[in-house]
Amino acid sequence: MCNRKKKGSIVLNKLKTIEFELLKNLSDRKTRHEGEIYHYTSPNGLKGIIEDGAIWFSDMRFLNDSSELTYIYKLAFKVVTESPIYTDLQDIIRNICNYIYTSGCYSVNNEEIIPLDTFYLASFSKDPDNLNLWNYYTKSKDSLGYNICIDTKNSLLFSSSQEFIYGEVIYKTSEQEELLKRCFEKYISFINQNDYTKYNGIIQESIIRTLEIYNLFFKPEAYEAEKEYRFVIWNYNGQQNLNYRINSGIFIPYIPVELKKDAIKSICISPSKEQELAKTGLESFIMQHDKFMTAEIKKSKIPKRY
Repeated sequence: MCNRKKKGSIVLNKLKTIEFELLKNLSDRKTRHEGEIYHYTSPNGLKGIIEDGAIWFSDMRFLNDSSELTYIYKLAFKVVTESPIYTDLQDIIRNICNYIYTSGCYSVNNEEIIPLDTFYLASFSKDPDNLNLWNYYTKSKDSLGYNICIDTKNSLLFSSSQEFIYGEVIYKTSEQEELLKRCFEKYISFINQNDYTKYNGIIQESIIRTLEIYNLFFKPEAYEAEKEYRFVIWNYNGQQNLNYRINSGIFIPYIPVELKKDAIKSICISPSKEQELAKTGLESFIMQHDKFMTAEIKKSKIPKRY
């Protein structure tokens, strides 16, 4: 019994090493942008950020595009079925997808996969003046949107001691597939050196954990214009400390992560004929909050739409 436990512990440690190497491979592959990034938000969202002094990290299960939750599994299955060298992984990946759909970790419409781990993320963009993103936060001619600018070169962005994963989202399908191939090659090598039938459970769980991390930074090429940059909280164990916001009648869990003083470099106002008035009101509002008084107020340079 002791030898069996010891052997299982060794296998588990080997898998943890693989997961760490694959996470590092992902981290090395996706460029950590050194410079300014922009968080687009609604007027109420901006008001909350300034008053709370925090960015809201939302539960990934409540993303605007629910297809993101299934994207990695569809891509993974495509990779392993298109190449004969991954034959041994086809059943494993198929079992993983079936496990996620049937283990109680899926949504009622059977389209969205809910991750086994809950991640909280905040989305930014490398584009300071993106019309598509402005359009998302300005639903009518009478509304405005804003973005706040922070600088990733500033190591003192957040006051939180949370663990973050961060970097650019990868959009190129060819690059995503290459990363997955390297990932699967690691697991094939491991399976060939160990008794898969004896350790199939922990091997599948390891593959799932790796795919979930990769999925945080994979999106379809159709979204490439967003130039998204993500901060993700993982290993979060504070379920009782969650906050909730309401969107379309749905309670969405989020974690407010405090920003350091003067972390916001500037705030930009979306294209609108009311930009000047909005600027005046925003300047007055900012003056009431010492923490971000140094933020410069800017106006979008995109021609006014209304």
